[in-house]
Amino acid sequence: MTPKQKLFIQEYIVDWNATQAALRSGYSGKTAFRIGAENMQKPVIREAIEFAIKERSERTQLKADSVLKELSHIVFFNIKRIFTVDGRLKSLNEIEEADAAAISSMEVVEKMDGDMIVKVTKIKLHDKNKAIDSALRHLGMYNNDKLSIGVMSHEDALAELE
Repeated sequence: MTPKQKLFIQEYIVDWNATQAALRSGYSGKTAFRIGAENMQKPVIREAIEFAIKERSERTQLKADSVLKELSHIVFFNIKRIFTVDGRLKSLNEIEEADAAAISSMEVVEKMDGDMIVKVTKIKLHDKNKAIDSALRHLGMYNNDKLSIGVMSHEDALAELE
């Protein structure tokens, strides 16, 4: 493997873009797209990419299971769990870890209400729709983002209804 190919492997796992990886590896702008595509077809490079991904995952302790678990906290978050029965926000030490994982940020703002200072807590949650979308993609429920429509004859449709 050439030094440029070795660099290509490291650059590819930065953003999963073969053309950009080729450019950052020193290939010319005129050939980057072609070289990137060619490199991705070479078994030795594909194996090296898989090894680099596995090595990085072990080094960072970032595993698919832990990422999916974190994602599930957002997907299954129920805002009622961070409030008391009388409607007040629980303190941070009362909020369960799984529920805290669904919170993107919290901000406490002090406001004057007449002669009193009132603390208002603003909560921003992670995007639940985006989390659900990511989970569905992971589970393969989008079938590569293509809708499959089957066509059947009138007779077959009637037979299926029976």
